[in-house]
Amino acid sequence: NGGVGLRKSFVGFKSRYNISWKVTDDALLYATWSQGFRPGGFNRGQGQITSHSPLYGEFTVPYFFSPDVLTNKEIGWKTSWFDKRLQFDGAVYQENWNNVQMNVFNPELYGNLSFAMNGPDYRVRGVEGQLNWRATEHLSVISSFAWNSGEQVNNPTLIGNNGKSVALFPTGGPGSPLAQSPPFQGNLRLRYEHPLGSYDAFVQVG
Repeated sequence: NGGVGLRKSFVGFKSRYNISWKVTDDALLYATWSQGFRPGGFNRGQGQITSHSPLYGEFTVPYFFSPDVLTNKEIGWKTSWFDKRLQFDGAVYQENWNNVQMNVFNPELYGNLSFAMNGPDYRVRGVEGQLNWRATEHLSVISSFAWNSGEQVNNPTLIGNNGKSVALFPTGGPGSPLAQSPPFQGNLRLRYEHPLGSYDAFVQVG
């Protein structure tokens, strides 16, 4: 942000570990521990919080926001059955997402300001799977699914100028679900393949 001569650097180390065990020629188990992040950034400016806000004089919109970090712990499997006509893969996992970067627009607290800053922590527990079944010589069934239970685990607050605790982010608070993360997602596709003259034709529905 050259307008205010601001420079900011973030330094860290992220890693990934994986172990796997080939139980049989048709079954593999694995465990993974991994980390990821999104880089930090800058807001256009600090702006002014109006005097009607309980945060007036107590909070300043930050010039920059820090990286957020995701830590994933996962146990999974890759298997095939019935002479490899059926493949079933899946995993169970827990993800801890800390210092989540959030875009904030809350006129009651911040007036007509829109900015980004680091917000609450979230925990996601889930299971996912993928199925690929060659039901007949010509018909395939392909499906995948994911079930997730994500919840907010803390609630960044500040004591306002009215002496009361004020939540800095317009979320549902601890225990509330992660936004834009439906509990269940899935798909199913049927594909029928058949020779048509010198061509390989197919029809599918999903």
